[in-house]
Amino acid sequence: MTSRAQWLGILCGLLTAIIWGVQSVVSRHAMLIDLTPADVTILRFTSAAAVLLPWALRHMRPFPVGSLGWPRAWVMALLIGPLYSLILVGGAAFAPALHSSIISPGLIPVFTALLIFLVTGERAGRMRLIGLGIIVLGIGIFSRDALAMTPSRPDAWIGDLLFVLIAFLWAIFGLLARRWGVSSLEVTAASCLLSVPLLAIVALALPIHMSRAPFAFSRGAGRRKGNALPAAGADRDGRRQHPAAGGSALSDRDRRHGDRRQRDADRLPLAIGGLKRGLLSPCAPWRSARHRRDPGPRENRSRCPG
Repeated sequence: MTSRAQWLGILCGLLTAIIWGVQSVVSRHAMLIDLTPADVTILRFTSAAAVLLPWALRHMRPFPVGSLGWPRAWVMALLIGPLYSLILVGGAAFAPALHSSIISPGLIPVFTALLIFLVTGERAGRMRLIGLGIIVLGIGIFSRDALAMTPSRPDAWIGDLLFVLIAFLWAIFGLLARRWGVSSLEVTAASCLLSVPLLAIVALALPIHMSRAPFAFSRGAGRRKGNALPAAGADRDGRRQHPAAGGSALSDRDRRHGDRRQRDADRLPLAIGGLKRGLLSPCAPWRSARHRRDPGPRENRSRCPG
């Protein structure tokens, strides 16, 4: 039983890592196709609440907080509810998806250990402190190099600070959930259901572009909507060139910004497609070597240039 529980824990940890990585890429892509943090937050919690509502109606008494209770449920909803999503997706508007997938999950154990020491006075062991120090050092080196390598993103540091705040909020949430001893399913259901009325405030206070954004998650989806991304061609070196529209000339800075957004919008769906193929390929041993050497026309078209 112990061995089974350990393997289940490892499996859940791997699944969590995959979810965190995909969440970062999807959040970044949402910003590139002209969705706003409010749009993503509304879609996220309405869909989650719709899925969890039948289970909550059947098992949670009182509805919708269950054994968590109203005060604690509201605390959880404020920690990981719409505010959490707005900060997370807002950070993706400034920094690349890679920053989110490294900074936030990496700093969660650091903040957790710090909060445990401040609240309970419990000190981490020597080896744990060494591990936490390595994490902090690695994130510091990564952030310095990443920011130095992105001169076209001068505001990336803003997104990185928001990702640090995300890690702090999640650490508080995890510490409270463990201290109160409630089930993870009840915490998730209560937080999502109590977040739904807060979405009205989000919709009234923040811009909503949901009706204007493309709904097809595919290559070039942003170009199919005139409001999302400008049309762009490419020369032989792969540099994007924007034709003048309506006789109006774009500045060099606007052109470079449009180039970067268009390249990111093109490559992010391809990255997700590659992740999906990588995850599913071990489950298909019956594929022949010829099929792997001779990809279909769809794979040829979706291959990222350069």
